[in-house]
Amino acid sequence: MTPEEKKRLKKEGKRKVEHESAALHKRLKESNPFDIGDPRWVEAYKEEVNNSIEVRQNISKVYSSEEVAQFASIRESGISLENGKMMPHRNIYIQCGICGDFVPTNARKDVSCSCKSTSVSFVMRQYHVPQDGNYKLVTLSGKNTKFKKRKWWQIWK
Repeated sequence: MTPEEKKRLKKEGKRKVEHESAALHKRLKESNPFDIGDPRWVEAYKEEVNNSIEVRQNISKVYSSEEVAQFASIRESGISLENGKMMPHRNIYIQCGICGDFVPTNARKDVSCSCKSTSVSFVMRQYHVPQDGNYKLVTLSGKNTKFKKRKWWQIWK
């Protein structure tokens, strides 16, 4: 490895670290708007963790999109279903593209969305999704719902 190549790789590594760090700080600020020294930060963080635990421990409840919008944030998981089979995971949900419901992949009983186009069969260990690919595999994580930092002019509302 030449010295020029080492320098180039080092600069590229530093750039990637700075980019990832900035993205992480942005996500942290979005999830908890208070400064770390603020006592409300701890309360908001505890609620976020409790909501995340509830989502991870869910083994039978199908969440509607309205419920998820209230207490969880959605991220695409990057995993795809192949031949209707996938290892169940406690934090991955199948989002139906038709009705928007979130079906847990680690269900301990047979569950389906409200329009019945997306379902998880515990006995057969299979997933049934729309043939047209109108679904997403997503990860849910809890979010802070008690505290929202307001602009100074909205304090008295």
